[in-house]
Amino acid sequence: MPSDRLTARRRELQRQMEEANDRICANGRDLKKAFQQWVNAAHEDGLLAFLAQLADCYGRLVQRTPVDTGRARAGWHIEGEPSEWKPAPGEYEKAKAEAAAVISQEVLKLEDLSKADVIYIMNNVEYILPLEAGWSRQSSGFWALFLSELSSQLEKAAERSRRGNP
Repeated sequence: MPSDRLTARRRELQRQMEEANDRICANGRDLKKAFQQWVNAAHEDGLLAFLAQLADCYGRLVQRTPVDTGRARAGWHIEGEPSEWKPAPGEYEKAKAEAAAVISQEVLKLEDLSKADVIYIMNNVEYILPLEAGWSRQSSGFWALFLSELSSQLEKAAERSRRGNP
């Protein structure tokens, strides 16, 4: 569930890479310039591809989090630094009823964090670990599944990239 801006930016970067790749160069300086433009666009596209995969998996993580009051689901957040943030009581109901809106709000943060060295996905609700371990009858293992899915999707993306199919 990457944002429309992220998807549009990736399309633009892929267009730039094609343009640089198709450029006819008259000399070494032109070739170097075209190559550098391609490398810069490819680097940013790879980063945005990662963020798109992260956003997709994050959305499923939030959806899979067991819901009683909505507090655990509302507790998921994305930041560039560790924090002790916890959802306010009024946010529980929104997360319970409108998970897609909560997910979209957090996924938008990924665009701002695109240059960050580390992206933190956190949930500071006190009982999130017991929920992960099976405390709820609704579901368990949602964090482990998130990590497994993200790893699998990134491996598939890397394989597609090696084959030349971004």
